Amino acid sequence: RRTGREVCEVCRGGIEPRQRLEFKKGGKQTTMLVKEKFRVKGSLEDVWQFMMDPEKIGSCIPGCEKIEPLGEDSYRSTLKIKLPIFSITATSTTTITEANPPHHLKSITDGKYNLGGGSFHQEMVLDMKETDGGEVEVSYTAETTLEGGLAGFSEDLMGTMAHGVAEQFARNIQAKIEGTEEG
Repeated sequence: RRTGREVCEVCRGGIEPRQRLEFKKGGKQTTMLVKEKFRVKGSLEDVWQFMMDPEKIGSCIPGCEKIEPLGEDSYRSTLKIKLPIFSITATSTTTITEANPPHHLKSITDGKYNLGGGSFHQEMVLDMKETDGGEVEVSYTAETTLEGGLAGFSEDLMGTMAHGVAEQFARNIQAKIEGTEEG
């Protein structure tokens, strides 16, 4: 049984996500820290170009229904995340605040979701490096602060949700870049 606090190592189809979740609760908000690492077969430049394209990266985010570029460094998105007992719809704006191509970027995302009039703020750092064997190691840290309805949910539920989204995100990126996606 996963608690959301353990390091998870999964090896399926060449993806090796290593995820770490940490929680901080305080009043009506919860902060969740997700650390993820996975590898993709391809060149560093190709992976960077993919990550910088909002429509391409949006197609990899589980539940992303719409993504709209707002300029060179920002975009608006709509997500619908299905959980066993309910669904969450969220709208957000993401801005890239720092980029050092093709190795490093930082972004900030602010949004609202439909459960309990909630909102969220996320700061993400993504780093990439070439490895032996024609692969790129992608690692990111995302610190997300939730306010409103989701802030009161258990760490187990939030950890399970975050783990599933991060794992599917890594698989989707690999499939699209490597050209192995089905359909």
